[in-house]
Amino acid sequence: MHNILIVDDDKATCDLLRACLSEGYEVIDTQDPEQALGLALEHKPDAILLDLMMPKFSGFELCQSFRSLSYRSMIPVLVITGETGAKYKDHCENLGAVAYFEKPLKLNELRRRLTVELQSKRSEQRAHVREGESECHSVMQWISERARVREMKCDCRKSAVVPCSQRCSGLLRLVSSKGTSSF
Repeated sequence: MHNILIVDDDKATCDLLRACLSEGYEVIDTQDPEQALGLALEHKPDAILLDLMMPKFSGFELCQSFRSLSYRSMIPVLVITGETGAKYKDHCENLGAVAYFEKPLKLNELRRRLTVELQSKRSEQRAHVREGESECHSVMQWISERARVREMKCDCRKSAVVPCSQRCSGLLRLVSSKGTSSF
């Protein structure tokens, strides 16, 4: 069964998408964009549904961060947003999003596009990524290097008991709080 990560700060949208997709997909969702990267690393979703306008991190920043990770380039990101206009859609496509859906969502169209993306050849490539656990280590190293470059320290890395998703989210917060120009 394919798993889908939903990142949207609106609980009603998360609940609606969960209800729409739970039959046929394993759904992981978060209303906290800070947790999104960690959840993606922990669960290695087959697709990501991403809202654009959220507090702390925009969907643009998250899409760019996902794109920076080697395994993410194989995971389709479908943007769901209340923002209209070609400039947003074009920007999302430039960041690597495969689809752009405006709210209110047309759920049948979203399910159809999700099915198409998951049946594409990319699913074979993603299977290879899901087999290895070394990706998480590379991501931690990637985030840590950015933190070191900016001469930052992170306490969440000290404990081996802290799950990887929490360590990645903590480091991402540190790096992002200093600006995202290096992303």
